Amino acid sequence: MPVTMVVVAGPTTFPTTSTSTPTSTSTGGGGGGVTTTTSSVPTGGPSDPATIGTWSYLGCQTEATNTRALSGPAFASDTMTLEGCASFCSGYKYFGTEWSRECYCGNTFNAGSVVAPASDCSYTCSGNSLQLCGAGLRLSVYTVNSNVVSQSSSSTTSTSTTGTTTSPTGTTTSPTGTSTTTSSSTTSPSPLPFKDLTSSGFAFLGCAPEERRATDGPGRVLSGSVLGDDTMTNEKCIAYCTSQSYAYAGTEWTRECWCGNSVAPGRVPQKTVASLAACNFKCGGDAGEFCGGDAWLSLYKACGTGACVNVQFT
Repeated sequence: MPVTMVVVAGPTTFPTTSTSTPTSTSTGGGGGGVTTTTSSVPTGGPSDPATIGTWSYLGCQTEATNTRALSGPAFASDTMTLEGCASFCSGYKYFGTEWSRECYCGNTFNAGSVVAPASDCSYTCSGNSLQLCGAGLRLSVYTVNSNVVSQSSSSTTSTSTTGTTTSPTGTTTSPTGTSTTTSSSTTSPSPLPFKDLTSSGFAFLGCAPEERRATDGPGRVLSGSVLGDDTMTNEKCIAYCTSQSYAYAGTEWTRECWCGNSVAPGRVPQKTVASLAACNFKCGGDAGEFCGGDAWLSLYKACGTGACVNVQFT
């Protein structure tokens, strides 16, 4: 069974729920087919339903150490619901929602992912305000009913397999599912703490923080399309975001590319050399580049008219 990230460009629409026993149907995801799920949705404030179709609520979980908690297929959507994520992850043992609009699948939790207080998962789902979809670096996790286990023993290291990553530009095969990425390059990181891509029409803005403090506003630095690729480079991310008509591109977690047309409030990078230290993960496709960090984004912006110049750091 493939465990690579599945790419979904832009919003993917899943039906929202509005009755006590709604049904949602979607196509795609881990199971590769159409899956119908029925769940009980609360009539009061937002909560974690005990069941979503054949899935049972497991709890709130942290991300793993230097990688995702669940390293199978993933997608982001402005109409995210628990039913939509459950359908997408059909065939996997776990699904988790995060940041209101992200869905992750997997069969095990990667090392470092641990149980978090239920109150940590407090963001409402972008497609259903009566459901909770994790938070910053927190996953609302569900498991197939036959796989209900104690959370205290649920964190294990995943096994790498080979699968197929589907993107708008084609199909590639690559190994995924481990917290260690094999680079296609043996070069050392550049003396610069970032890759100069002004020749490609993009200027480096800095290392932008995702939500890290209680006072931060919810959401990603960039909230557009997302691409996951074990051979990620900053050039590849810029090319992808450009193809999707976005002005901003950012890399994170070694293999993720995020796009958008604006930077979330409070997430503009600082202009100090010290602020670049958090973007210290080598790119999966080139060890000579850095692709963000643990909830830090190596951020670029398309240049307008005139000179294309990187931010000057002091």
